[in-house]
Amino acid sequence: MAIDAETGVLWDRLVSAVNEASRVLQRSAFSTLVRECNDFACTLMTPWGETVAVADIALPSFAATQSVTLRACLERRPVESWRDGDILITNDAWIATGHVLDLTILKPVFVEDRLVAFTGSVAHSPDLGGVQRWSASSDVFEEGLQVPPLLLYEAGRPDQTLFAVLRANSRRPGETIGDLMAQIAANETTERRVRQIMHEHGLATLDGVAGEILSRSEASMRAAIAAIPNGDYEHEMHADGVTADDGGEPEPITITTRLVVRGDEIDVTFADVSPQQGSSINSTHAFTASYVAYALRLLLVPHMPQNGGFTRPLQVRTEPGSVLAATFPAPTLNRTVTGHLVCDGVFGALSGVLPDRVWAMSGSTPIWVLILVAADGGDPFHRILLMNGGLGANEGTDGEVGSFPANLSGASVELVEAATPVLVERKELIPDSAGPGRYRGGHGVLIELRALRDTDYSIAFNRVRFPPQGLLGGQPGRGGRVSVSEQAVLPGASGRLRAGTRMRIETPGGGGIGPPSERSGDRVRSDFEAGLLSDAGRRRYEGARDDIA
Repeated sequence: MAIDAETGVLWDRLVSAVNEASRVLQRSAFSTLVRECNDFACTLMTPWGETVAVADIALPSFAATQSVTLRACLERRPVESWRDGDILITNDAWIATGHVLDLTILKPVFVEDRLVAFTGSVAHSPDLGGVQRWSASSDVFEEGLQVPPLLLYEAGRPDQTLFAVLRANSRRPGETIGDLMAQIAANETTERRVRQIMHEHGLATLDGVAGEILSRSEASMRAAIAAIPNGDYEHEMHADGVTADDGGEPEPITITTRLVVRGDEIDVTFADVSPQQGSSINSTHAFTASYVAYALRLLLVPHMPQNGGFTRPLQVRTEPGSVLAATFPAPTLNRTVTGHLVCDGVFGALSGVLPDRVWAMSGSTPIWVLILVAADGGDPFHRILLMNGGLGANEGTDGEVGSFPANLSGASVELVEAATPVLVERKELIPDSAGPGRYRGGHGVLIELRALRDTDYSIAFNRVRFPPQGLLGGQPGRGGRVSVSEQAVLPGASGRLRAGTRMRIETPGGGGIGPPSERSGDRVRSDFEAGLLSDAGRRRYEGARDDIA
């Protein structure tokens, strides 16, 4: 769809404004999760609560849930109640990102006494109290300080009582408040740039350009949906649950994705889904819906800037009380373990009609999260480390090592060793871990850690008994594994690493796309020569011919 020059320029400038804000947040934050791992997002939204612009490096779920949070807050606090200088804060898991450790900041933008937009930012807080072993929580009250939608600043004046409450409930108050002020600086950066853009273009309101951006994005999404044959598409998957109380094998999680295409609209329903769990792997509806929308946007309009227009033709239905739509006060700290899986459900359901676009299952779906906490009387620390697996293959592209759909950076060796009393003794790709196919999946990663002092840990992971599956004839990648002192650790486990103890983490490989017999000999030979395939792994390819040997 053609875009007139002025709309195109304004669209680019609004995206640039939130991009600048995201750099401000990233570079002024105290925590490694924000600075190094990109665990944040900045947006610009309309006064009625639709997202107009999202920063390029935004976490997909954070980008999508900010509009949900804003609309919920507007129901409590209508537009006419806001004043210039107000800043709202909340971490309500059911109207925001799905767990209480993410702080959402909303700030209105006023131009000549008219509210023209809202700026938004979300970032994972360094600490808001609660359990340090995320898998140990039994309800949301154990997971951290809950902050309902409250004004952190009212007409520019800070609420010192609320600041004091936040400090008092954090084990790392300096980092927590520092990151919070970085978020505020990011929101104010977007605010300044929006005012500048409006002044330079002579705009009294953003309603016109916002309406154009949203309607054009919606039209592009509807056109892409209309190209899919009408039909009912379904995919069922199983994933690891959490370790049982008796230490036995976890009960598997079942997720059935039903996707209905009618004309230029898509209805996604999760009906046959395991009930919400007593552990913290429960997702909320908003978090689940955010990744459904992300998966569909990647499939259908991957090159357009993200905004709320793409969600208008989508309907996401979940069953309250299920593991994808847990009800208050369920524990949700590890909601990524289940919420990330919905992307694979969407890809699997549409693989028959969009075979050249879908991805096979990824070893980073969900992202693996290791939490390390001081276990003795020395200097306290609390660090969250992210570890990536092999991505699923796409038609025409082998999988790489990365994070999908979280869009987070994995922890570097230097970061781990600088932030925790742990020595990283090995970090390398795992041969033969990638799912074979015409295009293979990405490889899993081996990480071996040795504790230099007593350290408590909690680890959230998946794809162990149920490895990442291939699509369209592709084969699964190798499942993940975790062990401490050579003893297997099950998903959701926690414990203590005594000084000198080793933890071995092997993230899963991604699934392949297409029959392995159709993989080119050059690609197989290249992987073998690079040490990514053993002799046995090379023989797994049914098409092993003279040109491969």
